[in-house]
Amino acid sequence: MKLNLSLILVFASSLCFAQPQLNAIDLQLIENIQKPNSKLAKSESTPISLITISGIQYISTLAKVNNRFKASDLPPSVILGSQIGDIITLKIPLNQAQLIHDLVNVDYVELSAKISPTITNAVKDLRADSVHAGINLHNSYTGKNVLIGVTDWGFDYSHPMFYDTALSNTRIVAVWDQFKTSGPAPASYAYGTEYVGETELLAAQSDTACSYYDYATHGSHVAGIAGGSGAGIGLRGVAFEANYLFAALGLDVASGIDAVSWMKSVADAEGKRLVINMSWGLYYLGPLDGTSIISQAFDNLVNEGVIIVTSAGNNGNDEFHIKKDFNQDSVVTRINFYPYSAHASMWGQSVSMWG
Repeated sequence: MKLNLSLILVFASSLCFAQPQLNAIDLQLIENIQKPNSKLAKSESTPISLITISGIQYISTLAKVNNRFKASDLPPSVILGSQIGDIITLKIPLNQAQLIHDLVNVDYVELSAKISPTITNAVKDLRADSVHAGINLHNSYTGKNVLIGVTDWGFDYSHPMFYDTALSNTRIVAVWDQFKTSGPAPASYAYGTEYVGETELLAAQSDTACSYYDYATHGSHVAGIAGGSGAGIGLRGVAFEANYLFAALGLDVASGIDAVSWMKSVADAEGKRLVINMSWGLYYLGPLDGTSIISQAFDNLVNEGVIIVTSAGNNGNDEFHIKKDFNQDSVVTRINFYPYSAHASMWGQSVSMWG
């Protein structure tokens, strides 16, 4: 009986002080980082997530603890971050990486995965890389001889993304800044300023819309996804050999129609196909069933061969739309207005209904 009791006590003691488990990859990384003269932690491409706190480098980790865990169990040099249920976050000094094996009442440790921008995944997820390579197609397609029109604001005309892949010449054909009053305006229009050609574009540098509104880089961001050349670093957009038309858009629907019509006239003069992007957050556009004036105008352009791509709103979780078929009944709904704190110059909002 004493022997059995002793065995139970020894087994329980071993459970309390068992080493945390690590997956094979993390275990190997920890072993490699502890080797003399290891260069793993000094490399920018290291898969280990490191953070510097008060001049000391720490390994960022996640861990799963058991119900006996107490913060006082941790070595003094280990920093406890959050605890959500039985999951905790820890920062372990890089030069004391061996402590990861000595954590008490910690069942499992995982090195914190690194978060980094992976815009190249967008091209792959769209299968655009297969189109670039011409897989199962008669030809490869990279946007060459096509114009991408972007109606937005926040354009940097000198950005390397808008140059060709050799970074020699800009691919922006023309720009219409509808906000700038100095002129000259495009032919047939009485407002804004048009820039045509590399010399005028580089002299202007950027649009002036952001003197009035925020989102000072949104247009460049959208245009880069649509057709960025890679800027010498390889992060290409979908149609990286297309040319551009930019319209720094006045905030009304009529100006938007003007911008699209201007782009169509430039494309016709260039003899090129036109794809127009509208990443708008303007939700007050009339009925959404295709019967509005703007929908009819754009339908006419589509019938003439223009491809128009628009966002389905750009206002996050704001619940702007509701649709219901009525049958002699009623409906009650709450409408969430856009927060006035978001824009100092906001002057009003409205509710619109069609039936």
